Amino acid sequence: MIEQTAKVLIGTAFYVGILWVAQRNPRAAGMMLTFPTLNGLVLLMAGQAAMEDAASAMMLMPPINAAMWTFYFAGFGPLIDRRMPPAAVSGLLMGIGASGWLVLVAMITYGRWGVPTGWQWAYVVVVLLAGALLTLALSREPIVPLSSPPTKPQSFMPLLVRYRLRIAVFALTLAAIAMMDRLGASPALLGAVAGAPLVAMFGMQTMAADRTMPLASRRASFATMARGLWLGPGIAIVFVAAYWRVLAALSTFLSGPAYHVAGAVLLLIGWGLCILTIWCVSLLLHRHARATSPPRTS
Repeated sequence: MIEQTAKVLIGTAFYVGILWVAQRNPRAAGMMLTFPTLNGLVLLMAGQAAMEDAASAMMLMPPINAAMWTFYFAGFGPLIDRRMPPAAVSGLLMGIGASGWLVLVAMITYGRWGVPTGWQWAYVVVVLLAGALLTLALSREPIVPLSSPPTKPQSFMPLLVRYRLRIAVFALTLAAIAMMDRLGASPALLGAVAGAPLVAMFGMQTMAADRTMPLASRRASFATMARGLWLGPGIAIVFVAAYWRVLAALSTFLSGPAYHVAGAVLLLIGWGLCILTIWCVSLLLHRHARATSPPRTS
């Protein structure tokens, strides 16, 4: 029960975090769409026999999630241009993307696919390089200027009050999904589902349907998020590859409550390092965008 409660509380905190960060730093929010929110908890609570297989499956999910969000961002603008409601556009694109995601999860689960332990660091390098190249390619696309002044970001407490009902619905949904590991799910299924972009999906739907933000601002924010998206998978995969190895080493001299307490502390440190990396990289991307953008004409 403690594990399920922790998943709900932490997942909900990251959902609120995406909403808060997206107003202030869309590039960082784009990288957070593949953030390993529940991966660490699943690895910490999984038995030693299941941990390696779960991590192997988890490492496939960040690029799959990034591909789903690429499809989402690519379709959002054109469908909006056809005067479809933003909330309906977002829901439609997520529905199509989630359908493809579920098919891939089924294939991973039944085929017991994963990244072999001996190849994981090579896989990390490939994903990081591919993400950097895709990000550089996307940064060359012209930035569409806003037709209206940008919306002033909300402070934290007004944000909580404004989205309180959606936050509650998200927490209840996450609570239902968090019970999956009590149903005897396989390590491959646990690893794949732990990488589910549920937190990001709720966050993006909330932003797409936000009528208090001008539509032009929402589109500009999504376009900026897309430019940083492909750096996120590499960060998530490094976290998974490193964290499960740290837990495996930890289990050789700790067990029971001491193992879980030490693992939880290391999990918080790992998450903190991921967030710090995401924020620093997003600032570098912002500087690069400003340096390479054409000067404004008066």
